[in-house]
Amino acid sequence: SLEIIEKSAHDLTTNLSDLVWALKPKEESFEKLLERIEQYGMELSAARNISFVVSRNGLVVIKELSIDMCHQVYLFVKEAINNAVKYSDGSLIELLVKEEGEMLEFSIRDNGRGFDITTIKNGNGIGTMSKRAADLEGKFFLDSKINQGTLVSIRCKIT
Repeated sequence: SLEIIEKSAHDLTTNLSDLVWALKPKEESFEKLLERIEQYGMELSAARNISFVVSRNGLVVIKELSIDMCHQVYLFVKEAINNAVKYSDGSLIELLVKEEGEMLEFSIRDNGRGFDITTIKNGNGIGTMSKRAADLEGKFFLDSKINQGTLVSIRCKIT
């Protein structure tokens, strides 16, 4: 019972922290978004002894993003990292952030067991990530191969 209460309290604190962070538009920046994602990924991965690496390819310093874009991207990436930690059984999760012209892409790759995307049920996580990409008029990408890991990406126009 105490473990359930502790987990519920931690989840509530995290959700409240996310909400407060999302509602501070004057303090928002692309760098803060990346810092928050990296912190989340490192903490969650460390709990399962998984290495977490962030790569920034072709990334120009973006000073600001819309509040909605920051919030949707953050929740998308958070869901992808969470899924990789929970289900991949891998030893490495990589977050790749790249900018190409007016497009921004966040990709989360693991080296885990992968799955057959033709037989997997679209649960809440995949459905929610797909909807977040659509809400940003972006693209959702999912690729996974048995024993070769999984790649999840969101690609959207910088706003």
